[in-house]
Amino acid sequence: SLPAKQAEINILVTYILQEKFEDAEALYTKLNSKKEFPEKLKTQLDIAGAAVNIKQGKYPGAIKLLEEAIPKIKNKMQKIRYNFVLAQLYALTKQNPQALERYKKVIKLNPPYEFAFNAKLNMAKAINLKNRSEVKNAKMVLRDMLRDDKNIDYFDQIYYELGNLEIADKNDRGAIAEYTNALRSKSSDLAIK
Repeated sequence: SLPAKQAEINILVTYILQEKFEDAEALYTKLNSKKEFPEKLKTQLDIAGAAVNIKQGKYPGAIKLLEEAIPKIKNKMQKIRYNFVLAQLYALTKQNPQALERYKKVIKLNPPYEFAFNAKLNMAKAINLKNRSEVKNAKMVLRDMLRDDKNIDYFDQIYYELGNLEIADKNDRGAIAEYTNALRSKSSDLAIK
């Protein structure tokens, strides 16, 4: 029955929160192997399964489950969150083109500020550093972020990524300038507090 299966998913999530990952994995495997598992709850099960895989460092399994679940998710905030997680998983597994695509999807969903900021910052980390136009575009995005006062607390991170991009461009002077800016923005930040 639907309520019984929902209860089992809730138990699975509780196992994850209690860091009982073996129990969580066993219950997920049991629920996932049932042919008559309600389609209505399949997305929830896939998300819980992805969480179990992430906690155990089994990123390819988590990626597969999230790829299946995300298209079925209706809630905008969940769609943003799971696309962001999927982008991070792609980056962790060195699948940078896929990571970039997912970060772009997050931004297109018009997310809350923190998600948009981190998606843009992480996009700069996921580009192909050998592709001159991607490096140039990433620099433009980061410089735009420096013009937004909402990002003032994060200028050090932005400058740091700009420094990394200057290194990719074999511009040591530019890199030093950006890293110096990062340190300056952090030290002025510390002086205020």
